[in-house]
Formats: sequence, structure tokens, C-alpha cells
Amino acid sequence: MSLDTLNTQVDGLRDEAKSTASAYSQQARNIDHDPNLSPEGKTAAKAEVNTAARDSLRTLSRKETEAINMKVRDLEKQLDSKMGSTATDMIAFRDAQDRAEKFDNPDDAKRVLERAIRSEDTSLAHAIFRRAIDANWRDVIATFGSEYPDKKDIVGELAYLKDAQKSTLARGMHYMWMNQ
Repeated sequence: MSLDTLNTQVDGLRDEAKSTASAYSQQARNIDHDPNLSPEGKTAAKAEVNTAARDSLRTLSRKETEAINMKVRDLEKQLDSKMGSTATDMIAFRDAQDRAEKFDNPDDAKRVLERAIRSEDTSLAHAIFRRAIDANWRDVIATFGSEYPDKKDIVGELAYLKDAQKSTLARGMHYMWMNQ
């Protein structure tokens, strides 16, 4: 799934959320203006509609999160698949990941990344890049991307999606509305 496909899917989910919220508002107005319902009946009917709308919005939000997470996993697999498939390759990459996880700041990570690039230690370079993505170290990410132009698209998409994963409040706003 390309990033364009994912964005189209997310836009569709968000449009559906807007439609759900709008339908809820209309149903609530209809209930308020129904002369056949008592005040208690109106309250109960609105609560039922509210519950259904909230459940629908939660489901849509969960689908968006799952779609983003799936795309991140796909991109990570594409990047990691270039590390090799022998037992030695896997051990080297796992050791590099353990080493990269110990970095606390981007300056140290960038310095070691540059050294890994110079010595053609792709396992360590990729592991540091993955750490930089998780920590949102833009300069380290840019260094990796400029050194590996064949991976530039994956690097950019992965950085974009990792930001999207962390932006739960911004994403969540598409699936909320104020009760009336």
C-alpha cells in the first residue's frame, strides 16, 4: 500500500466520521422535536443514538490507527529485508539494534552513524536510523536518507508515519464531537 493509498483510506475514514457525527446531530435534533416522546423518552433515545455514534467513531479511529501501524510495519520490513537473511546477518543486525537503543541524544547517534556509513556497517547504520525514527531525531534521519538515496522514499514515508503515530491528539480530533 503506497502512502497515497493510505492517505486516501484515512481520508475516507475521516469523512465517514464526519458523516457519523453529522447524522448523530440530526438524529438528536429530530428526537428533541419529536412531540410523541416524553422528556425521559427523549433522554433515553438520545443516549441510545449517542452510544451507537460513539461506538462507530471508536471503530473508525481504531481502523485508522491499524492502517497506519500496518504501513509502518510494511516499510520497516522493506528496510530490514535489505539487511540480509543469513544467521550472521541477523545476529549483526540484532547486536546493532541493541547498541543503537543505548543512544540518549542525537549528537552521539549521528557521530556513530557517520562512522558506520564510512566503514560500510549497514547493520549499525540501519539500527541507528530506526532509533532516530523512534526518537524523532531529524538531523540523524536526514543524514541516513542522504547517504542511502535508494532508500529515500522509505525513509521519508517512515518518518512521516512515525509522526502520525505519535500525533494521537490530532488524529483523535477527527473522531470526536461535542455532545449536544
